[in-house]
Amino acid sequence: MTRGSAPFVFYSHTDVGRAREKNEDSHAEYVLADGSLLLIVADGMGGHGHGDLASQMAARIIGETFQMSSTGDPRERLKAGFASANQQIIAEAERIGGQGMGTTCTAVYIPNGRGEAWVAHIGDSRIYHVREGRLIWRTTDHTRVQKMVEMGLLAAEQAKDHPDANVVTRALGYSQLADGTVIEADVKIEPLNLQPGDSIVMCSDGLYDDVEDHEIAEAMQGRAPEDAAKFLVMTSNNRSGHDNITCTVFHWAAETGSFNPVTRPTTIQTAVAPPGAKKKRSNATLAIILALVGVIAAVVGFVIFSQMMGQ
Repeated sequence: MTRGSAPFVFYSHTDVGRAREKNEDSHAEYVLADGSLLLIVADGMGGHGHGDLASQMAARIIGETFQMSSTGDPRERLKAGFASANQQIIAEAERIGGQGMGTTCTAVYIPNGRGEAWVAHIGDSRIYHVREGRLIWRTTDHTRVQKMVEMGLLAAEQAKDHPDANVVTRALGYSQLADGTVIEADVKIEPLNLQPGDSIVMCSDGLYDDVEDHEIAEAMQGRAPEDAAKFLVMTSNNRSGHDNITCTVFHWAAETGSFNPVTRPTTIQTAVAPPGAKKKRSNATLAIILALVGVIAAVVGFVIFSQMMGQ
C-alpha cells in the first residue's frame, strides 16, 4: 500500500491459538485522510472476563479519539486516545459488572512521508524495530517481573520463564496503581527514525512467548508483511499456541524487509535494557580481562622459570 511521498506496506494477522476458546486480542489499522497511518494491537486480559470487549474498545476508541483530536502533536493525540479508552473501559466494566476487565495496548503513528514513527504502549504487548537483521525493543513491559529485574531482584535472563512473567502492572481498564498512581500509557518523547527497509513488529505476548527475538528479525528478511506476520503466528502456534496470537508487521519504503548478509540477527536493548542485562555484560567483560591477565602471568612465569633453569 502506498500513501503520499513515501511507500509503506503493512499487514495484521491474529489467531485464537490452540488453547483458548475465544480470541481476546484485537488489532486496528487506520489510514488517515492525510495519508498517515495509525496501527493498534491490544490484548484483552485473559481469565478476567470480557477481555475481548476491552481490547475491541481500545482499538476503536484510540483510533477515533486520535482522528478527532485538534492538536497537531502526535504525543498528545496518543495520550488522549489511551486516556479516553481507559475511562470508557472502566465505565463499561461498571455498567456490565465486568470486574477485572482490561487490556494491554500498543499504538504506532506514522506521519505521511516523514520517515518517523511515534510509539505508545501500556501493558506487556510489544513493539519491535528491525533494521537489517538487528532487532531493537521499543517498549518496556509493564509486568511484575520487569519491576523485579529493574530492582535487581531477578536476573534478566530468568524473567521469561518466571511464573509471574505475564502478570501486568498496568493496563487499560485500571484506574490507578496500588500506590495510587493514576494509570497512564508510556508515550515516547521522540519518534523513531525510519530508514528504507526498516520494519516495525507489534505483537501480543502470545507471539513472543514462543518466538525468540532473533527469529522475529529473521522473519522480516526478504518477506512481505503478510508473509512475515503469518509465518510468525504459524511458528508460535506450532510450538504451543498456548494463548491468542496477534502480529502486525509494517515495512517502511520497501515491499519486503531489508537484509544485510554481513549482519547477524541481534537483539539491541540499549534503550530499555534492565539492570540485570547490563550486569551480565559487565561480568562477561570482567571474565575476559581476568582470563587475559592469567595468560600473561603464565607466560611471564614460564619465561622466568626458563631463565632460572638456564642459569
